[in-house]
Amino acid sequence: MNWLDHLPILPVVLPLFAGILLLALRNRSLALQRGVSMLAALALIPLALALLGTTADGTHLVYKLGNWMAPYGIVLVADRLAAWMLLTTALLAVFALLFAIRAPSPSIGVGPALSPSPAGGRGQGEGIGEGTDAGPSCPPGCTATASPPPPQPSPQMGEGAKAGPTPTASPPLPNPPPL
Repeated sequence: MNWLDHLPILPVVLPLFAGILLLALRNRSLALQRGVSMLAALALIPLALALLGTTADGTHLVYKLGNWMAPYGIVLVADRLAAWMLLTTALLAVFALLFAIRAPSPSIGVGPALSPSPAGGRGQGEGIGEGTDAGPSCPPGCTATASPPPPQPSPQMGEGAKAGPTPTASPPLPNPPPL
């Protein structure tokens, strides 16, 4: 039995062990965690290429976990489509990790588009409008506000009522039959 017999399970086991290792390293430096993540993502590429080379002639690799048959056990089957999908996913993971590693990491864990600010995450020199709260249709140098004015309370709402979306009435649901 050679290592090619276990090739269909390796793309499952490698990220599993990398995830367990990353959980163990959660209190370590961020550079170490990023390095382990990148190493695991880069290790998937040769696995995908080996799987693609093995299945290139149309053969199907079958891996029975625990050597149990299909109705009772888990059976992994690798073919050309699975190998191409694995290669695509591995490359996408590497480039996504490269982007995530190069991006600045804020202390609260969200990016500027999700940070709670009066400008709605914009107006910090990032995003469309470059420092203004203008929408994408505003020409450069425009300082117009893209957001609509807040809604005004209607006369039917009474004194001190908050304005907002009007709730729509939905028809009542029928009672379920007794059991």
